[in-house]
Amino acid sequence: MALLTIIAIEWAIFDWFDPSMLMQLAALGLGLVLLLVWPVLFFRSKTFLQLDIQALNQVKPKTLEALALLESDLKNLGSTQGLQQLAMLQQKLDSLTEVLNHRLSAGEMTYGRYLGTAEQVYLAAIDNLMDISVVLKSVSTINSDYIANRLEELGNLAETSDETEREVESLEKRLSLLSQQTKRVAELFSQNESAMTALDNTATALADTKTGKGEASMDAEAAMVELEILANRASKYSITN
Repeated sequence: MALLTIIAIEWAIFDWFDPSMLMQLAALGLGLVLLLVWPVLFFRSKTFLQLDIQALNQVKPKTLEALALLESDLKNLGSTQGLQQLAMLQQKLDSLTEVLNHRLSAGEMTYGRYLGTAEQVYLAAIDNLMDISVVLKSVSTINSDYIANRLEELGNLAETSDETEREVESLEKRLSLLSQQTKRVAELFSQNESAMTALDNTATALADTKTGKGEASMDAEAAMVELEILANRASKYSITN
């Protein structure tokens, strides 16, 4: 069909303008080039979208081996909340992906936007869990019970010396470090809870409404904006930290 259209257009031009043989050959050459390039131009957008979705689905930065190592570390550190979040994050991403597959076509820009942002939020939360693992390891040898007992013993001494004062100072520094890192862990866990809530909100908003081609409901779009804010915030954290 495309070939017939090009031939018809060129024939009309030749009949009307009566160009030279050189111009006719040049026009025929141009027509051939357009014919060859047309399929590429026509399918370019769709092909690029498909390749982008395939890349998103692979989630290359976080391999299964890395996730298994993270799970092992959290288990060894006794982080029950970390293990629970690790499992729930994967479940929520899988759930959102399944809803997307029912509500939107994989070749649409809206689908890629939703899935891409959701995976950014998921990966940011995984990074948080990795940071939590490192932080917990850094203070794993600080025994708060030992420090409290020792400070009590030193406080009951009848007389103090330079040595006891230095020991008290060292013990208090260790307690301060433990407190700071514990607060940091709590902040990271809180960020992950917000991420999981945003994933749930997006999945629910998409599931509750019908969507048109390349479109999403207002509720789903509002949930998506929240996801994008979290993704942008995570990007800023990764740059500053």
